[in-house]
Amino acid sequence: MGHATEARSRTAPAGVLFVSPEKEVLLMRRAGKDHAGKWALPAGGIEKGETPEQAARRETEEEAGYFP
Repeated sequence: MGHATEARSRTAPAGVLFVSPEKEVLLMRRAGKDHAGKWALPAGGIEKGETPEQAARRETEEEAGYFP
């Protein structure tokens, strides 16, 4: 992932799936060392004390720069 959250304790993986009304799916091209250049869903992990919804929102902000 390549950002500060790597150092935080994670308890489970988390991902976000965006689907448009036209059935289009958002994929992001990975940067950094881990799987650089490959396409993937915005994802990361659920941090200790975080709900799945909170993790999804945080990962969306971190990975896509989108703040709902």
